[in-house]
Amino acid sequence: MVVAKEEFYQTKEQWQLDSTKLNALRRSIWTAAWKKKSYRKRMVIGFLTQWQVKPGSFQTLSNRCGRGAEFAGPLIINNYAVILYTNLGATGHMPLLLSALWLTTAGLIYNPLGAWLHDKVNSRRRMYIFGLFGCLLTTSLLAAMTAEFSGTANRAGNGMGIFFIFLYLAFQGTCCDTTMYLYVSEIFPTELRPMGMGFSLFGQFAASLVLLQTAPIGFAEVGWKYYLVVIVWCIFYIPMVYFFWPETARLSLEEIGKQFGDDVAVHINDATDEEKRILEQQLKDADVVHQKGDGLHPSYRPTGSIVAGHDVLGAPNS
Repeated sequence: MVVAKEEFYQTKEQWQLDSTKLNALRRSIWTAAWKKKSYRKRMVIGFLTQWQVKPGSFQTLSNRCGRGAEFAGPLIINNYAVILYTNLGATGHMPLLLSALWLTTAGLIYNPLGAWLHDKVNSRRRMYIFGLFGCLLTTSLLAAMTAEFSGTANRAGNGMGIFFIFLYLAFQGTCCDTTMYLYVSEIFPTELRPMGMGFSLFGQFAASLVLLQTAPIGFAEVGWKYYLVVIVWCIFYIPMVYFFWPETARLSLEEIGKQFGDDVAVHINDATDEEKRILEQQLKDADVVHQKGDGLHPSYRPTGSIVAGHDVLGAPNS
């Protein structure tokens, strides 16, 4: 019961704090999304997360496997799998069978595995970066196999190329595909989440358009060298995630704001044991639904919580 009160109280206080600060800006959320630094950072990160996570457009145009993070490679594999398998020596019904198997393993094995791992690893950044390294490695090896053995009768070399296509999905489907939607839904505060999610998904489909329009031309004109688009982008993108993407795991949606420089009304998951004890005592017999006034222990009051002449509950200060 105390835990439920804590979560409700935290959500209520954070909403009131964010509403007060947004009103103090005297701008609409559409304007604040780009004028306020912490909002702007979220918008850029959300867009690039969805833009990147689709590393290789490899299989069928109608399939959505790995639709986010488009520039990591899944789209190329997903949309042009039959061509890729044919280039690696598969004939007859095998390219279609391999394509169907590739997609099936994503939904039945790798996506559920990724969802399970998120609770065990408990780090969005580590999962994401590990997956991107895997995409970079497997795409590089696939490019090497294609360059060396495509069009030849070397069954071992072509077989290794097909193996790397499937190994690629193990990294992308487990670590990237399961992270991109989870991450962008966590980084936006309540008032910005609908717009932020929409703008992030715009990045996904913009990347899809770029890759799917250029991949056929690229494979026809430069062959395996088109994979360098994915490889170079991954090399560029991994350091960006490491240095600029904040961790969101082990925090409530309200507490994630501190990772972007925003005030947090009530700390729970990242509070000390003493702070948690004080808060639990305060809320034990409190009516948090109808409570009026602050009621916070001083250690919970965020820096700068007095905004534009109002306290965190929006009541005017005398």
